[in-house]
Amino acid sequence: MEKNNVSDINANKRTEIKNICVEGTNENDQLCHLVAEQIRINLQEPNGKLIEKIVSTLGVSESLLFYEKTRVIEKRGGLLVNDGSRRRTPGGVFFHLITTDNSIPKHVIKEIFYDYSREAKKRRNEEARERRRRKNNKLKELLIKEGLLTTLPK
Repeated sequence: MEKNNVSDINANKRTEIKNICVEGTNENDQLCHLVAEQIRINLQEPNGKLIEKIVSTLGVSESLLFYEKTRVIEKRGGLLVNDGSRRRTPGGVFFHLITTDNSIPKHVIKEIFYDYSREAKKRRNEEARERRRRKNNKLKELLIKEGLLTTLPK
């Protein structure tokens, strides 16, 4: 899967998002996957699994409604993050609309985003662990080089 760079989206530039046409509204797995992939591509969102979970949980038609709302917001210049420091990505607008919509029960929102937040936390912890390991190895090499530490058995 190719990695999309979020910084490609200029904060002052409106993003043109393509329309998605779906023949029929049969909500089978293949259609959910197809619609999720189109939303992901059009919103330049690297997290395809989360979008696929949204489409499979909310359904194709409701997901497309949120997609259309995202298109309208992006056409009007986008949406800022809560602190106003920067513009949300189109995918961020899509996720924000879903998480703040009062018609979706909170337990459904938790069902959609729980695994994602758990995986993100796990990934952050693994990255921090790797950074600490690299830092400790560099420190150990420096101490050995300076003669302040003898090599320890592993």
